[in-house]
Amino acid sequence: MTFSDYYGDYYPLLKKAEADLLELIGSYQVRKPPADYTSDLGADSGRDALDGSMGQQAVDSVDDSTIDSAADSIEDTQPIIYVKSRIKSPESMVEKLKRSGLATDADSAMRTMHDAVGIRIICSFLDNVYQVADWLGQQEGYEVVERKDYIAYPKPNGYRSLHLILRVKSKEEKQPQGEAAGFAAGENGGTESGEGKSAAITKDGGAATTGSGRLIKTDGLLVEVQLRTIAIDFWAALEHQMKYKHSISNERMIREELKHCADEIASVDMSMQTIRDAIREA
Repeated sequence: MTFSDYYGDYYPLLKKAEADLLELIGSYQVRKPPADYTSDLGADSGRDALDGSMGQQAVDSVDDSTIDSAADSIEDTQPIIYVKSRIKSPESMVEKLKRSGLATDADSAMRTMHDAVGIRIICSFLDNVYQVADWLGQQEGYEVVERKDYIAYPKPNGYRSLHLILRVKSKEEKQPQGEAAGFAAGENGGTESGEGKSAAITKDGGAATTGSGRLIKTDGLLVEVQLRTIAIDFWAALEHQMKYKHSISNERMIREELKHCADEIASVDMSMQTIRDAIREA
């Protein structure tokens, strides 16, 4: 099933919400992800952006030399290293809805789930994570409706990240003919929509439009943002592989070792932050 087949009217709205937030995050200096970077966002890993399954994007295009972080000075360390994004695949969304005992259609997904659009922001240091999160909360186009701090309060398996659920605020945008009439707050913090048929989307002056040039409304749509350090992102990529392995020998031992590694990485993150601060104050 394609993204358009499953999400229907919602798909162009999800794409626009994704693009708009990436553009906003681009006001920070962001490096291009390493070419061999394969860390996953949720269950939608390893898929090519060209088939619509995984919208992986670096916000800035830069020379390869920029990626040579070893040459960066402490003062020049960028708060955001790179950004990844995706729209949740139909298969992953249906499976999540089934686990929750909910209807598996797109209307149910948009009404009850908050992660159809997912953004991951990888930061250099712990304080960068909180700085970027606070900055996002101050942007006039978005409202933070939920904040979960798994850095201060890690999950039992050692997972540490800061999660935000953002709601797109209302904007003065014309509605495309026959398209969904934007979103309003729904049950369980979700969204509700109007009805209509989807249309081809193009870019016009930074706004998504239909072929007729009429603009799309995304107000009320929810987006999940995950923020973490590069160290914990490395750990999360490995833990993700473990999570989706159906059968693995020595599973208990591996999980215990992963938890130990997560605790050590957290300690290293704190130490690196302290060292960086000491160098700046010297």
